[in-house]
Amino acid sequence: MSDLIVFQKNNLFGAKYPSGRIAITPKYKEMYPFSCGLSLVRNEKYQYAYINITEKQIVSFGTYIWCRSEEHTSELQS
Repeated sequence: MSDLIVFQKNNLFGAKYPSGRIAITPKYKEMYPFSCGLSLVRNEKYQYAYINITEKQIVSFGTYIWCRSEEHTSELQS
């Protein structure tokens, strides 16, 4: 379990320790809390990646393409 806390500064997300020390400088457009040592992050190109607490990309940007679910809602309701 990671003790890093996701925070936002100047509309960018990063992570810090409970003491306030910054672990990951805010640079992501989206960042989700760490789970099992990984965080899902999004860059400015709408590419997603999973990073670990040292900011190493475990699943690199652009490896997978996510679509917004509301774009496909009408297809499912047909």
